[in-house]
Amino acid sequence: MTRTQTYTGCTIHAACIQLTSRLMSVALFLATEVSTQQSTGPGFIVASCQRSLIQLNLPAQYVLKQYVRFSAIDQDGAAYVITDALATQCGYTIAYDGWGNILFRTSLYSCYTQIENDTYYTASVKIEISSRPDMGGAMSYLKVVSCPYVWSPREIICEKNYMEVSVRRKIPVISEGVFRDEPEDWSTAFTQAVSGLMSVWQVVFHLSTTQKTTMMTDAAQNIGYGIKTTESRIMLRAPYDAAQALPQKFGNVTFSTVRATLFYKQRWFIFLVDNAVACPVDDLKFVGDWIVWTVPKNVSSLLTGAKYIQSSRIQFGIDLLNLTNAEILSRNYQITDSNTVTITRIPYGAVGGYYKSHVMNFNYGITYSIRPFLENVWVDDSWGVTKYTIIKDITTPFEQRTPVITNETIPSTQIFNCTVGTFLPDVRLVNVSVGGTMLTVSEGVTRGYTIENRTNPDGTVTFILKVPFSDQHVSKEVVPNGIRFVLNVTFVFKIIPYDEIFNITGIIEYFETQPFVGPCGQQGGVLTATLGNLDPSWRIYIKNTQATSGNKLLLPINQTFSTVQVPAASNYIMNEVTNQGLAITIPMSITDRNGNNLYTITVSCDVPSNTAVCLPNGTVKVLVTKISNIPDMDMSRLTLRDTNCFPVTSDDTTAQFTFTVNGCKTTRRVKFYLYPNVID
Repeated sequence: MTRTQTYTGCTIHAACIQLTSRLMSVALFLATEVSTQQSTGPGFIVASCQRSLIQLNLPAQYVLKQYVRFSAIDQDGAAYVITDALATQCGYTIAYDGWGNILFRTSLYSCYTQIENDTYYTASVKIEISSRPDMGGAMSYLKVVSCPYVWSPREIICEKNYMEVSVRRKIPVISEGVFRDEPEDWSTAFTQAVSGLMSVWQVVFHLSTTQKTTMMTDAAQNIGYGIKTTESRIMLRAPYDAAQALPQKFGNVTFSTVRATLFYKQRWFIFLVDNAVACPVDDLKFVGDWIVWTVPKNVSSLLTGAKYIQSSRIQFGIDLLNLTNAEILSRNYQITDSNTVTITRIPYGAVGGYYKSHVMNFNYGITYSIRPFLENVWVDDSWGVTKYTIIKDITTPFEQRTPVITNETIPSTQIFNCTVGTFLPDVRLVNVSVGGTMLTVSEGVTRGYTIENRTNPDGTVTFILKVPFSDQHVSKEVVPNGIRFVLNVTFVFKIIPYDEIFNITGIIEYFETQPFVGPCGQQGGVLTATLGNLDPSWRIYIKNTQATSGNKLLLPINQTFSTVQVPAASNYIMNEVTNQGLAITIPMSITDRNGNNLYTITVSCDVPSNTAVCLPNGTVKVLVTKISNIPDMDMSRLTLRDTNCFPVTSDDTTAQFTFTVNGCKTTRRVKFYLYPNVID
């Protein structure tokens, strides 16, 4: 039966430290990565051997919006739930990305790793997935991964949540100059080792050149340190904020440093091992659209006793995978490496990372995330080969991106057309409120709205909303010179996969100008009317004929005013019989550039005082236009007072009469004007 225990972070299981009284000499070489693996468990959990780490990747499709618990399994089958405290002390890292994927890493020297000859490492991890926070009904999976690894004499790793250093403890041949490197430090540690208890491991923390703190290893473990020994190596793991960690500046970058001497005392000898670890904590800066990562090389706490560095080389990569120089250049990364510092510049949006939408204080914005690592391998005259690996989980600061609502309405369509954007593709439009009425997207489409999204060339997304002017939730207000249509709209969005909600509100107005129509005048048999408030692209038609300067029906005054000129003796005008007598009107229509009718206007004109044309030979010509409100009027059957006087010519709308001044019972009307006497 599997035994499960919950670790609270105060003590550690005995399996975490393997004590040995036997010293061995093991020949170690510069570490070479081996990517072979053996694993058991579910196929969706992808396992890999990455340097001195074992990595598990859990895809979002299996764990998104689920509760996931990891437990370490020891060699006896007991399970230990990995809390934050246990993860830091025992060498586990759990990270979530913006899409819901989970990354789990374990150090090869984690508390519960099974080790064979310091060359083969097996980690057993139980993964539980449940939809309930109490993990009720959880599906449980066991993943067992084995990785070979060959260690460098000293390896330092700066993980997201802990610092780790491991060194070999091979006994060297006695040489001259022992204790010459830092006699004050070593002599102090030696004094404390001599006075310590027999046959126990202890640790001396170097707080300064004069101040030291000594404690038993179990006491160090109780305050969060991880200490592990094997037949050939000793490992120290510390949290970044350990009480004995000292902040130190190197090249304007702050490091968290821990310097400790571990010693083991037996009757015939005292064995001391120097463990020092230093990891940068403020090595990142965000300059413009660049991530600038600065890592100084000359970290004195890691070079204790070394007089010079014989050689040094760096390796850079993403997600613990090495990149070639060609790949680095193609991604536009910039890496500058010198004897004193390595500076890496990563542009926002570069391949290897990803953008993600977020909501902060109800505002929409984005971040860019990437997981680079930098490995520096150097050889010095004191430690030999040191492999120094820094793993970074970088997310840029939240950058607010206020979406813009753009009015793209074409007036002739009588439909509001607005867009809102731009967004990353992880944004979904879920609701639209028009005039205070909230609708889902499907309800809006059913109502007659057009709601769709458009993918832009750069991969961003813009949402489109179209609402007819006639919709009952569009407000309409008659104002001087026109009508104002107002669309009050709120867009409600969510960000996948975590369903962060935000909204954008806007007011879109369209003012429909009513054409101004001036009075109709008459001069020389021509009727004129002025039209104002016109869009320069509009077109004016009289009956079915477009008025232009070419056919002399239109006289433009400026961009927004024009004068219509219609001959009184033409078929462009309309005559009507009213209670007040005969009325003459000019029928006009206004369209947009696409021929869509915007307005129909009828301009009333005074009856022309002289519609007859008198010729010098005593002949009179009169053009009579059909009365529009007498639909069955036959123009060919019209007569003058003399019923024998018919039109000379006629058609459906006009009749032309020609007669003499003395014929067809023509009468003459004389007007007399009386003036008062003028008295001087």
